[in-house]
Amino acid sequence: RVENGSFSKHSTWKDPWNASNTVDPILRGFLARDDAAAESELAEYLLNRKQPVFYFSGNETGEIVRAYRQSFPQRIPEIVEEAERLCAHRMTIFGYPEVSCAAVIPWRTDLVHGIESGLEHWSRIPYLDFSKVGDSKIVWEPNRHQHLVTLALAYRLTGDPRYAEECFAQWEHWQSVNPYLLGINWASSLELAFRAWSWI
Repeated sequence: RVENGSFSKHSTWKDPWNASNTVDPILRGFLARDDAAAESELAEYLLNRKQPVFYFSGNETGEIVRAYRQSFPQRIPEIVEEAERLCAHRMTIFGYPEVSCAAVIPWRTDLVHGIESGLEHWSRIPYLDFSKVGDSKIVWEPNRHQHLVTLALAYRLTGDPRYAEECFAQWEHWQSVNPYLLGINWASSLELAFRAWSWI
């Protein structure tokens, strides 16, 4: 958010919503409130409402897994193999040879060329300057977090908690080293959209 010509980090949970375009009268009511309890009560409402549901209910998980196993049996070992590589922080980016990130994934680094960019405000990141950031497309590819879906699938298909734990560990680590609007991973709205899609 920009206030008085300068960047401000002070935003609220209501900022992304437009109350005038909100059809749900209960949701509109939450948006009209200014009390501190509104945010947590809204979360409770969204989690417990019957319609519309968010994708599918937890009770349907077993049936969905069985259907997936029946429809795509050849994919399961491929997913598990890929999940094992991801747990070891090994990734293939585009057509390049596999790269190993060791213990910690360097999210702002061109993993092929070994060039890391800093934590300036995204508007100050010269993301087309190879000498400063490397190839931004290579940086952004793992930051789309499409591989987290593979880890989630591996967890659901095998029940092995390592895959779920790795998924959340990478997600939380990414957030800790990519503060809001700082660094190359905030420089492209398209990349933000891909990442949000993966998170959902």
